[in-house]
Amino acid sequence: PIDFDTSVFNNGELSKMVYGCVETWEWSDGVPHNGQVHGADCTCNPSQGWVLTSISCGNYDDGASGGGNGIPTSPGTSDGGSGGDSSGTTYDNGFDPTDPNNHGNSGNLPILAAPAIEVELPDHEKNCEELNKLTSNPPAQTTNPYTVDGSASDSTGLNTNIRIAITNIDDELGSNFEHGFGLYNRGNFPEYGAYAHHIPAAMDDHVHFPGQQYQFGTLHTHPNDNVRIPMFSHDDIYSLLNIKNNYGSFEMANTPNGDAVFVCVMVVAQAGQTHTYAIKIEDINKLQSLQAIWEDKDDRKDFENELKDIYTDDASGVNGSATDYQKTFLNFIKDKDLGVSLYEMKTVPGQLETWEKLTLSSDGNTVEKTPCN
Repeated sequence: PIDFDTSVFNNGELSKMVYGCVETWEWSDGVPHNGQVHGADCTCNPSQGWVLTSISCGNYDDGASGGGNGIPTSPGTSDGGSGGDSSGTTYDNGFDPTDPNNHGNSGNLPILAAPAIEVELPDHEKNCEELNKLTSNPPAQTTNPYTVDGSASDSTGLNTNIRIAITNIDDELGSNFEHGFGLYNRGNFPEYGAYAHHIPAAMDDHVHFPGQQYQFGTLHTHPNDNVRIPMFSHDDIYSLLNIKNNYGSFEMANTPNGDAVFVCVMVVAQAGQTHTYAIKIEDINKLQSLQAIWEDKDDRKDFENELKDIYTDDASGVNGSATDYQKTFLNFIKDKDLGVSLYEMKTVPGQLETWEKLTLSSDGNTVEKTPCN
């Protein structure tokens, strides 16, 4: 129901204003879809039927005095209101929204979607929604074929559910090399959801993620070895853009939250405590400016050295506190205007993990935390 403030209408206006909607339906041939692209909650069984694709609503004349705005007869258009009679309300062009035959369904075909009007979420809420999916429990399904030990898709035997990968990878912080997973949303088995695909470290002890069209994110460690800075590097920031630019057009078309799906997750030890961070896209136009820097050898080296220098100067190199690293990184992405935001995972025993957005206070002296709902 839609509530009107009747105090703004006089009696005549109130008697003739009626609110109505027109639904647009399309026939589905039953081809499977990815649904929520990286979501592990698509357990649908594809079938034929009518699917609601849009709703157009507006005010129209109930016939009390003729004229009026008219009920929309197609999305984005409307006809003038027609006159009514004493027997009750009449609908423009004979359209009666109470008649099921006017809703794209003759009554003997399955309806695959209930009428709904989607509301665009703010960027922060989209990012939170996608982060919460990462740490949600997988659907109650049989084993994802991509995580079967010894299969062609799991040659290392370490592919797993994303939440398990994120919450267990801290066991590897004592290694002398990085550990990592590509977060994959492959289309062959959408009913199983996304998964974490193990990527072994290369000879240089770093994890190098291949540019796969179905990779929407990465997860990796920086070893607690008193050598590597326990925070995002210049390469990590660029990897977020690289993931976005390599993502397939089909996968993107089936991504309800757009660029909010892309993520770079890192697990590190700071002052002896494990911290799990994620960087997300806030403004893709700003982040795209990093591509020109990456393509110029000298500019790229300057970018790398500048970030290393401020970690050394402002966060005591490898000996800083969590707050030191958070403030230093936040100041860097703010000064460079990179269009990137920083989140941290919060762990409560006995509960699913949650996320908080980290931002600098107005004076830049403290880190403020905004919980994801």
